[in-house]
Amino acid sequence: MKRLLFASALGVIGLTPLFGNTLQEQLDQAVAAFTEGDYAKTYWSFELMELDYGTEPEFLAVDFQARTLPIRAYAALMADRPTDALVHFDTLLSSHKPALLLLRKQTLSKLLPTVIKRFKPDFQGLTKQV
Repeated sequence: MKRLLFASALGVIGLTPLFGNTLQEQLDQAVAAFTEGDYAKTYWSFELMELDYGTEPEFLAVDFQARTLPIRAYAALMADRPTDALVHFDTLLSSHKPALLLLRKQTLSKLLPTVIKRFKPDFQGLTKQV
């Protein structure tokens, strides 16, 4: 039932449901959407992926979660889903500390320019005297 509701919601916002795709295919679609800057599509792709594969060993694997949670959390944040982003970041920080040490540099180096570009206009002029 949840899957049907998500699929309906995706149709309303113009996203293609991911019926019948493998975990790898859904992951590839989520990463492609993230690469294109389509954070809403990335967010919903991960939500559907969890509905479809959330109890599968491949999805629950520490390595898989450690590699996807940063993308999932960032996509949630950029898709105006801050509560979901906090949940995913909290899960990442509390459950995957060893994996984080390995991924921290590459993840931050890829995300930081995007974050700066996204928020820089919001902070321009704050130091100017009024």
